[in-house]
Amino acid sequence: MAPSLGSVESAPDEHLWTTDGRPWSGRAAGAVETIARAAGRPVRYEELTSQAYRAELLAQGRPEAAADSLGAMFALHRAGHSAEVTDGVRRVLGREAADLEPWARRIPATGVWA
Repeated sequence: MAPSLGSVESAPDEHLWTTDGRPWSGRAAGAVETIARAAGRPVRYEELTSQAYRAELLAQGRPEAAADSLGAMFALHRAGHSAEVTDGVRRVLGREAADLEPWARRIPATGVWA
C-alpha cells in the first residue's frame, strides 16, 4: 500500500481508518514537492476551489454524485478534520505508517511515473 495523505479505507470491523497515521507538514503541497524531487522533474500543486474541483471531475466524466462526494471529502480535509494522528495503519496492517519520502524515492525506478 502506498502512503496516503488522508484517504480512508473501510476495515472489516466497520471502523473507518485513516491510512496516513502521521502528521506531515505541508500536506498536499509538501507531497507534491517530495514527489517532484523524487521524480526529478517539475510538478506543480494547484489548490482548486470546491467549484473548480467539481468542474474538473465532471469534465473527466465522473458522475455528479461522485464529484459532490469527493468535493465534500476534500472540504473536510481542507478544514483540518483529517489532521489528527491515528494508529490506523498499525491497527489494520500491524506495522507503522510509511513516510512518503522513502517511498517516493523508490518509485521512479519502477517506471510508473515515466
